[in-house]
Amino acid sequence: MQMKIRSTFSSLLVTGLMLVGAPMVAQAVTTGQRVPSVLVTQNINFFYASATSFYSCDYVRHLTRVTLQQLGATNIQVQCDGGLPYESSNSVTASFSTKQPAPTGIKTALVGTVSNVALVAHDSCDLNLQIYESVIKHFHIYSQQEDNTCWDSSGDFQAKVVDLK
Repeated sequence: MQMKIRSTFSSLLVTGLMLVGAPMVAQAVTTGQRVPSVLVTQNINFFYASATSFYSCDYVRHLTRVTLQQLGATNIQVQCDGGLPYESSNSVTASFSTKQPAPTGIKTALVGTVSNVALVAHDSCDLNLQIYESVIKHFHIYSQQEDNTCWDSSGDFQAKVVDLK
């Protein structure tokens, strides 16, 4: 029997909160605010497997790249192994750059902008959720709200994020 998974997280707006495995949530800001920034290279690895949903590496790479671009990543490189037609699971490795606030006292010419991002998917829900959960902790997040009704690949994935782009 399949279980319908529903997760709802209320908006987070906390100063300096950092939990293991969770994105950093920073102080309150206004959308459009400009922030002195530094570019940080991020590297991630994640594995996707399901008993009922199988994807080609081309599709997994595409969704991963699109999610990273929407969140403001640059210098994106995504590799995938496995997937259809040979395997039912995908192993993903990605390298990308994100803007992070410059440490106090560091002069930088790079400026990031506080931006609203809405991620919405009406198919491949479980895959979109896995990608989001794997990448979001590498961005500077000011607030975040999720409302997902994933049941394997069906259901809706939605996340609203305020991050530094």
